[in-house]
Amino acid sequence: MDLHRTLASLRYRVRYSGLRGVLWRVFEDCLAPIGQVGLESICRKDLAVPLVDMTPRADVDISVATEDDIDQLVGLVESNWHDSDEVGPYTELGGRGTIVDRFQRGEKCFVAKIGTDIVHYNWIAFDREEAIAGTGLIVCLTDGQEAVCHDGFTVEAWRGMGIHPAVNSAMLRWLKESGYRYAYTVVGTVSRSSNITHHRLDWEFTGVMLYLISRRTGKARVWRLKGTLAPFHKTAT
Repeated sequence: MDLHRTLASLRYRVRYSGLRGVLWRVFEDCLAPIGQVGLESICRKDLAVPLVDMTPRADVDISVATEDDIDQLVGLVESNWHDSDEVGPYTELGGRGTIVDRFQRGEKCFVAKIGTDIVHYNWIAFDREEAIAGTGLIVCLTDGQEAVCHDGFTVEAWRGMGIHPAVNSAMLRWLKESGYRYAYTVVGTVSRSSNITHHRLDWEFTGVMLYLISRRTGKARVWRLKGTLAPFHKTAT
């Protein structure tokens, strides 16, 4: 029975992360006693060019979340992060605290719903935002011209249905119609599904970085491996 679960888990990881993603996960586990390691790609989207429209393979309603959705968003966050000891976007303020803070700062949360159930969420920030929690890598945006898409999540049962690309497409469309010029995001370099999504939507991959957050000190090191990390900048520590 354990072997069946292990094989099923491996097939799932290969499908959504690819073989590179599986090997990277092994590498992460090996370094876990030292710290949290990550390999991320910086992406930029020029909103002046024609955008790609994506249609999901599920009957979902895509909209901008309101404060009435907070409880359901908190539930999704807590179910996704409850057993993780990694530094993440909800580490400092917790699930509810982070979500309420984002609403108060004017961030937009795009959701895909089936009936009244949220099956995907994705955020847009317009001000200073830590690109990857714990790294001190801050994005500084030009007001009214630039935005950053971050913290996307799809409920496991609805993955592989093209929901993430459709929501991302709707977010970019909203930004363009609102007068924004560029959008940015950070994508896991070895995440097969995320890379496919962003390539299909014609995001430009502009740089690659490696980071390590020390488990002993909590301090982070960030290395630029390729291209540029702009507009993300490491704050002084």
